[in-house]
Amino acid sequence: MLTEQQWSPEKISGHLAKITEHRVSHEAIYLHIYADKDRGGTLFTHLRAGHKMRKRRLNKSDKRGSIKHRTCIEQRPGIVDLKTRLGDLEMDTVIGIQGGAVLVTIVDRMSKYTFIGLSKSKEAGAVGNVIYDLLRDVRTQIKNPDLRQWERVRPPSYH
Repeated sequence: MLTEQQWSPEKISGHLAKITEHRVSHEAIYLHIYADKDRGGTLFTHLRAGHKMRKRRLNKSDKRGSIKHRTCIEQRPGIVDLKTRLGDLEMDTVIGIQGGAVLVTIVDRMSKYTFIGLSKSKEAGAVGNVIYDLLRDVRTQIKNPDLRQWERVRPPSYH
């Protein structure tokens, strides 16, 4: 069916379920196609799109990157959760189309005052510059010593 009628593994799986009592998942069909490719076969050439075999990350450590010098939320001072002082900020990024612009948001936990900026890339240096520019006018007024210290550690993290 794959070679003659150019059906996708999903369609083959669904068709087999209708005409027989045996079930074959589309993932099992993909695994068979990739095994055939490893043995020098040509079944993979009949796939409509150039599917890459997905990597399972079951019990393996994720090697896609990590944030250096990361501090877990559980380790932040208790006063931050009380939301009683200005300057305890939450920063986040919203990444657009792959390789495109990045929206940088900074929210003060007490006042909910929000700073929003646009970075041309998701690289730490570019995002760090946007954060620095957003906080330029208020950084001398912030009482939080951790944030004031951030000025000397620009950009905040590379990941």
